[in-house]
Amino acid sequence: MTKQYPIPMNEVTDDFVRCWQSAGKHLQSQIEHDALNFFRANLTPPFLEHLSFRLGNQIFFIHVTDDQGELRKPSKLEATFTAAEMGKGIPCQMVMQRTRTGWEPKFGGWGLTHAETGETVSPLDLVSDELIEMSDWELQDFAIQIVRDHLEKEGCKVDSSVSDPNIDPQIWFEGKDGEFHYAVVRGVRYPVKEANLPHNIEGIIDYCAQKTKSGYFGSVAVANADEAFDPDGGGMPLWRGHGLLVGFHGLISLTNTKVN
Repeated sequence: MTKQYPIPMNEVTDDFVRCWQSAGKHLQSQIEHDALNFFRANLTPPFLEHLSFRLGNQIFFIHVTDDQGELRKPSKLEATFTAAEMGKGIPCQMVMQRTRTGWEPKFGGWGLTHAETGETVSPLDLVSDELIEMSDWELQDFAIQIVRDHLEKEGCKVDSSVSDPNIDPQIWFEGKDGEFHYAVVRGVRYPVKEANLPHNIEGIIDYCAQKTKSGYFGSVAVANADEAFDPDGGGMPLWRGHGLLVGFHGLISLTNTKVN
């Protein structure tokens, strides 16, 4: 049975935006430029975590909060636990405090504490040479990014996207025609070369028709960069933080799609 949980669609307050921006800038200041590979670095709903990034072979999911408990947040701490469980990552809190000029972390270093134990989290200390296989959440996030990049190169404007494998569609965007569209995305691991349409695709199409009847499907096949492509082999694991090969051949229209 698919796990059910609420997906917050709350808008963010200006106060939270300022706090969140300060939290993100502080994280980036802890290490050389572009060393953090951010998954969540925007404030477009729906929300589980508020910030998330990969460093080496570890992923950190962060709930931003304040030391006085007065800040209105777009999602609860429990949602960050859900994200960390799906992504095989580490759930963290980043407690911020007000200053005369804005916001700053209450605690030193990275400003992170483990959301379950309360212990200080220093991401660099947790990175190792251990091979960790990418979770389904990571694969889906990667596939969505491939499709997002494709849409943006085509001159489309991506309005929102979500990496949760349990939510469809994954992307809403404005096309070059100025109209609103959506894309259902699936990532698959080699030796699978093409993703199947979801079994409930007709239901997805019917639901999305409330906003638009223009939908697309994108299949993204992913292989280890060292894959030998042996027809008798089962495919190498996709290791977190290691090289990947991508097979993506564009989007197909879901107009008049019927599934037997």
